[in-house]
Amino acid sequence: MFYLLNAKISGIKNISKPITLDFYKKTIDSSFDPSLYKVKAIYGENGVGKTGIVTAFKIVKDICLNKNYLNESVNQKMLTELINKETNTFEFETEFLFKTEELSIYKYHLIVKRNAEERFSISFESLKKKKNNSINTYKTIYESKDGILKELDSSNKEYYKNQTLNLLETSTFVSLFNANNKIENKDEIFDSLMIFIIFLSRIYIYMDSEDKHANYLSRTSISNEQKYQLQDESIFDTLISVDDRIISVNQYDKYQGKVKNLTSFIKLFKTDLVSIDIDKKENGLSYIVDLNLNYANYKVNREFESTGIKKLIKLFDSLSLASKGGIVFIDEFDSNINDVYLCKMIEYFKDYGQGQLCITTHNVDPMLVLKNQKLAIDFLTFDNQIIHWSARGNATPENSYRNGLIEHIPFNIDSIDFLTVFGE
Repeated sequence: MFYLLNAKISGIKNISKPITLDFYKKTIDSSFDPSLYKVKAIYGENGVGKTGIVTAFKIVKDICLNKNYLNESVNQKMLTELINKETNTFEFETEFLFKTEELSIYKYHLIVKRNAEERFSISFESLKKKKNNSINTYKTIYESKDGILKELDSSNKEYYKNQTLNLLETSTFVSLFNANNKIENKDEIFDSLMIFIIFLSRIYIYMDSEDKHANYLSRTSISNEQKYQLQDESIFDTLISVDDRIISVNQYDKYQGKVKNLTSFIKLFKTDLVSIDIDKKENGLSYIVDLNLNYANYKVNREFESTGIKKLIKLFDSLSLASKGGIVFIDEFDSNINDVYLCKMIEYFKDYGQGQLCITTHNVDPMLVLKNQKLAIDFLTFDNQIIHWSARGNATPENSYRNGLIEHIPFNIDSIDFLTVFGE
């Protein structure tokens, strides 16, 4: 079992000061049960940085699984736009839990700064581990600073220092390990690094404007040797998507199964749907595929479906992974989705999902579903603070939010204020 405990983020978009997302705050021991802490909804005014939170996770995942990420000019240009202009420094720290026969907590820390050459590079990276959430201190698995490997819990430290020489400013240690390590090289750090890679691979980010190419690279960045070693079906599920347009021949059967499940999902919203048919064309060792929604008397290509149905098709992989134990972030979950359906889906993940679902939304209706769940509703303020909703007498989160009673979110605007813009 993997569980994201918290994340501390700063320097992304307009989030200049550190904010901390807490998914679980109690002492963790062998009886740990996250069943009441599976869904988090993040609210806030337009432009306060909700999308920045989701973007932060995407950047970290891409940097950690793609050793060439910071070497690609397109990513450098993107980071120039995304990293806070005042600080020019992106910092991310997270703790996550891994539980099998024993319980371990890992802490990962990454700092990316603009260097003298006006390019973003890695100034610090570390991975640490402890056995539980008691007073035990973390043991460092590895730590690099300014491109130099400072600490490593391995008898092969000199080997790794040589292998990573002059590389750690543009590639994370974990990405180099992921790209170069073979199972036969297994040593003291192998298990911890593989656990971290699995954790990263369980994180799935949905953004309406996501980079499909980058998303594909992050989904396929685990080597065949490591996939064999991991035996983790949740990772295999992320290697293909119902939204992909090119499917390899040897993955086509799995793609068909996913489309069959997608059909059952869309039928919940469109009861007259008969099937979703795959239009495929051979292309060497792959198929070029497209989807047509079959309504018995007529068919509609997915591109010409309603905006809401297209959004649900795009969301399917994210929601499927969250139901099976993945850690899923969805930006603007409520856009183009009916309020009733939105709340029913959130209620499903609250009651039956096996993973974690973190969403940004403007729709207040999900507050009715989540108001009794601890740490399930967060408010992000304009001055970079996270306000957790907690029971306050007879107050409800939706009314408090609407009426400007959440600290630092006044919503001090009235209908008459628009007169100065649009006139009478």
